[in-house]
Amino acid sequence: FKIFPSLWCNSGLAVFSRHQLVDIDFRPFKNRLFYDMWCVQRGVLAAKIAVNPSAEVWVASTHFGPPVDVLEAFNSLPSFIRDKLDMYEGQLGELVELVSKWRDEGVEGIVAGDFNAPVHGKQFRQLKKNLGGAGMSILWDGFEAKDCPTTVNPPQDQAITGGGRTPMVLDFAFCSSGLEGSASIGDVMVEGKSWECVSDHNPVIGVIRRRKRAEKEEKGE
Repeated sequence: FKIFPSLWCNSGLAVFSRHQLVDIDFRPFKNRLFYDMWCVQRGVLAAKIAVNPSAEVWVASTHFGPPVDVLEAFNSLPSFIRDKLDMYEGQLGELVELVSKWRDEGVEGIVAGDFNAPVHGKQFRQLKKNLGGAGMSILWDGFEAKDCPTTVNPPQDQAITGGGRTPMVLDFAFCSSGLEGSASIGDVMVEGKSWECVSDHNPVIGVIRRRKRAEKEEKGE
């Protein structure tokens, strides 16, 4: 019953690993958005993975609710009402609490997913600031580049969005200070045939490694 009051689907989150899963931590958001709480259970699913006998890492997948101020349906409401209704800051606080727990444990962490925060927007800036305060940094500077491929609402998506919604970058990956890497945006869209796609979002594909190992490789050790 963790998905209640969602009557349509659960969180839709998953973590797959070729390495042993040591622990699982699923946290449905307590701060629920009134306009989608009956449809989907937003939250964070984290798995502690034993990469090797001496190294563990937390890997989390998340799906935030869309902020009220980015939904056109609420444009007619005064800004102070939109701010009152919005739960984005509360959901971000719950994620920060989780990654801070990893830091206290002394375990590196990665969190990725649909943050529903348009790149360069208010929520994105807040996301970087708050996660940064918990020791997490964005994995790839390319997310903020002008030529970054869209992760949602691409022009070729006709069946779901009709091709009329603004293409955006909403999906990101963050990692803790002991990790580094790079990322790219994949493409799972089938032009004009969204029902044949595995998702309405393009994937973020990351390559992540421990910072000490990266330093050794740079020195040729």
